[in-house]
Amino acid sequence: MKTYNNTNEEFFHNRDIKFPVETFDAVIENSDSLLAHWHPDLEISYKLEGSAKYIINGYPELVEAGDLIIINPKQLHQATLTSDVPLRSEVLIMNYNFVKSQMMDIVDEAIIIPLIQTKFIFHNVIKDKEVIALFHEIRGELLQKRARYQLRVKKLMLTLIEMLFEKGLYYENKAYKRKNEIDSNDITRHVIEFIHSNYSTKVTLDAISNSVQVSKFHLCKLFKSTTGTTINNYLKIYRLSQSIQLLKDTKKNISEIAYDVGFNSPSYFIEKFKEIHGITPHQYKKTSNS
Repeated sequence: MKTYNNTNEEFFHNRDIKFPVETFDAVIENSDSLLAHWHPDLEISYKLEGSAKYIINGYPELVEAGDLIIINPKQLHQATLTSDVPLRSEVLIMNYNFVKSQMMDIVDEAIIIPLIQTKFIFHNVIKDKEVIALFHEIRGELLQKRARYQLRVKKLMLTLIEMLFEKGLYYENKAYKRKNEIDSNDITRHVIEFIHSNYSTKVTLDAISNSVQVSKFHLCKLFKSTTGTTINNYLKIYRLSQSIQLLKDTKKNISEIAYDVGFNSPSYFIEKFKEIHGITPHQYKKTSNS
């Protein structure tokens, strides 16, 4: 089983579409933060160690060891450490299509489809011991992979969904009713998608503004209020995060990597990398390959 850092993009790009549920360990180190991002799947994580301030769809949540965190589909989320130790998590990811029937039935119509559409949203921070115990049971099945474990996982995931509803750990998404409006989180998701798709090229505020058809002034204000950071800073941090994999897994030199992730100056790349990670890219490359 792998351990993933930051946005866990490697997992989302390598899915088993026939069994879209998996568990893994994740860690946010002291010098890291979880960049604002979103995904189409349900993410549930149990915090083993550390504490952090999460911002989920613009709302702050203080999270500590022993908490179960639910990130609903399409929810923007980010995290900053609030302790001196890494934030270590056990994570479970599931696409709701895994528990949806091939033929539309009453359960799909009343529960699963509204969850996919985010009409219903589960609470983000869960402290209920019964829910946490069920999470660990599901994770155990995924790790042990005994005969017919897929069947048990599907049954237990449906049990978990029913338990969250039964305990009232959900609410109806008011924004879902505003079908003709594009809320701030929709716009921010578009900006993040644009950056993730174009970070290796020259990215301008004009290009981002045109892609979401929102004025630059309003866009900058909205993005900052939703994520707590500026578009330019998010772009810089994302480029630096992408450089990590190249430093670890390729033989490219520092200048090549700087240009590959969108920096137009290797010296600026080195300066900003050291500012965030406390060491130069060369030192990081040497350490990770030793």
